[in-house]
Amino acid sequence: MHTHQSWVSGCPPHGDYCFFFYSVTPGSTQVTSTPSPYLVVLNPDYHGPPPPPPPPVPPTVPAWTPPLAPPPPDLGSTHEPSENAPPESSHGSQPDLSIQSGGKILIWPDSQKAFAPKNSPCTQEISSVIKLMYDQPWPKWKAIPPSTRHRMYKKWAEKFVWSKSHNATIKKIFDHRASWRFSGMMEDVRKRREQLTQWCRPELKKALYHFWETDEKYKHAHRGHE
Repeated sequence: MHTHQSWVSGCPPHGDYCFFFYSVTPGSTQVTSTPSPYLVVLNPDYHGPPPPPPPPVPPTVPAWTPPLAPPPPDLGSTHEPSENAPPESSHGSQPDLSIQSGGKILIWPDSQKAFAPKNSPCTQEISSVIKLMYDQPWPKWKAIPPSTRHRMYKKWAEKFVWSKSHNATIKKIFDHRASWRFSGMMEDVRKRREQLTQWCRPELKKALYHFWETDEKYKHAHRGHE
């Protein structure tokens, strides 16, 4: 059995290479060589295999941009409009924009008698203003002087902001809600609900009790409602 090994040997004058096959017989030190029939010619322009292509670049995902919020409505002054301002039409509900401007809560008319987006905070603030500014024994809303009612409105408006196109309607809703709330507060005083009427000074309560017990017009209007 022969073992064959091959390697490059020799360098002819023109730079070509020839292969020689060498045969080694087991148990013998004699080595025989046989020239290969193939001629290897070097290519001077060959510079090795081409480099591997660069790894593919992952597609660029554009950054997510949140949608733009709708612009807030035109917010005007909360000052009371002129008494000659033209009446406004009823305004339906609008989406809750959850916008606050300068610490004031954005509101708008939900109808001719209620505020949006929530009526309760507006009415509660009306009650707070009445309790703060009630300093005479007025038994009903219309008995309060117009100048005092106007100051109450101004004080209440410090907490809210709305479109100037709603000025007249907001004022109308305020008067309606204030009259309704004032009647309920006076009912608590008249029925001596002390836990609900601590805001009313004792001397004012005493004057109110006297009015309700002696005023003939009041007794006639409320006869049968006790």
